Amino acid sequence: MGCDLRMLSCKEPVYYGTTEMVLDRARLAWAQKNQARSICLDINTNYTYGAYKWTIQLVSNESRLEKILFPIFWGLMTLSTFGHLESTTEWSEVVFNIIVLTSGLLLVTMLIGNIKVFLHATTSKKQAMHLKMRNIEWWMKKRQLPLGYRQRVRNYERQRWAAMRGVDECEMVQNLPEGLRRDIKYHLCLDLVRQVPLFQHMDDLVLENICDRVKSLIFTKGETATFQRPTSETLQVSLTGALRMKVDSTGIDIMVALYENGLVTDCPRGENSGRVLANDYVVRKLEKLCTVKDLAAKKTVSETAHFTVWDGFNSAKCGVAVFLQNASLQIFGTQSFQLPDEI
Repeated sequence: MGCDLRMLSCKEPVYYGTTEMVLDRARLAWAQKNQARSICLDINTNYTYGAYKWTIQLVSNESRLEKILFPIFWGLMTLSTFGHLESTTEWSEVVFNIIVLTSGLLLVTMLIGNIKVFLHATTSKKQAMHLKMRNIEWWMKKRQLPLGYRQRVRNYERQRWAAMRGVDECEMVQNLPEGLRRDIKYHLCLDLVRQVPLFQHMDDLVLENICDRVKSLIFTKGETATFQRPTSETLQVSLTGALRMKVDSTGIDIMVALYENGLVTDCPRGENSGRVLANDYVVRKLEKLCTVKDLAAKKTVSETAHFTVWDGFNSAKCGVAVFLQNASLQIFGTQSFQLPDEI
């Protein structure tokens, strides 16, 4: 019937495409016979293709898309098997499989290492926060603190985490060059500093120096201030608040300043003789409320300061500014309270 028996027989196997058999006309004609290809590939007694057993099926596949996708799939499977490949005893194929498996092992190891580094970078701060909270809970339980105090501590830690996400802003800015640090702190703190009546109308140079010495702190709610006049010559200022910061053995002073605004002064002599000077805010009295040392956690401070008032004292024009001052005379954590109109 015109059938060439040689076309139906199985051709000799090709080793890695390095011989002229790949371009042999008889082999190309045999490759076009689907029946011959299927019979030769399905016979168990035929040549063992080892690690390339899957890819041989592409010989009888006419789809270009499958011929592109399946080798990619075979490569991924080969790199991820780690010794489960079927290999022949041909030394060159064994060496090639060893190289492929070693490369796959290195790639997977690098992938696992990178995933571990990524997960550690994204969860390290949360893990540190959870460890800190466990230590705090253990300490509160050991000291048998009341439930109200425990809840306040938890609220503070949650508030601090929500505000900064575990980032120490002061330490981050402090490591920057001096010029860049001053510019950043001036940008961050200027609006806050100007909320203090004592600093609202100061020069930009003074405000820049103040901003450079401002330290960002988080205070919980509940700070109160009361004002009393035990006698007509004295003013008593009682302050209660929660102080949250780290203080070393040198300590830090909590200062209270009594200032007056809208002060008009006549100058009888000097270079401004005959002139009237108007000052928005003038510090009349300055007292040290207390000194705090060796503080590593939140502490409630409750102290009282006494001021001797002057002639013509008017509480409606006066206020109290509370701030912290360290041994280097740096000022930060400033808060202002306006005195009641009638006191």
